[in-house]
Amino acid sequence: MKIRMTLAALTAVVAGAQATNLTANFNVDNDFFAYISTDDSVLGTYLFEGHNWPTTYTATVGLTAGQTNYLHVIATNAGGPYGLLGTLSLDDAGFWFDNNTQSAISGTDWRVNTTGFGNAYNAATFIANNGGGPWGFIGAPQSPNAQWIWSDSDNGTNRYFSIRLNTDVAVPEPASMLALAMGAAALIKKRRS
Repeated sequence: MKIRMTLAALTAVVAGAQATNLTANFNVDNDFFAYISTDDSVLGTYLFEGHNWPTTYTATVGLTAGQTNYLHVIATNAGGPYGLLGTLSLDDAGFWFDNNTQSAISGTDWRVNTTGFGNAYNAATFIANNGGGPWGFIGAPQSPNAQWIWSDSDNGTNRYFSIRLNTDVAVPEPASMLALAMGAAALIKKRRS
């Protein structure tokens, strides 16, 4: 009976070691590529891309537990108006954005540069509110409070947006926890015999 209870308790711990999911929604005039990384100076793993600003592109990704993650977005203007509109959310409290919540919308608190990830960033520049500028209102899943942002000038080069996803909990990965549970069960069983 004790073995079963111990295994049940350890299984619950293993089940709790699931990844926090980030959902990202972007409209970018004109193009973007998004990546997820655990190092701000490393591009990271490809997540998704978009090439038609009226379309809201959405992706969901599991974050690496126990480490700060970074959502990296490379945005490019192909001429004419330029801007990035974004709405982000996390599905639990295991991570948070720099605003100390599980949701973030594009605004002047987002970081951007023209030189690449890991280099000095500046605050993004406000271009227009969602509903303003040449774009009109972009509905759900975009927040009505999101802002079109960019860097302080446009010269046709890439813009590098970096959004930090903070955590302070080191979470053991499930396979190690399962191995620990099985080892504990074997020791308990051996001790009883």
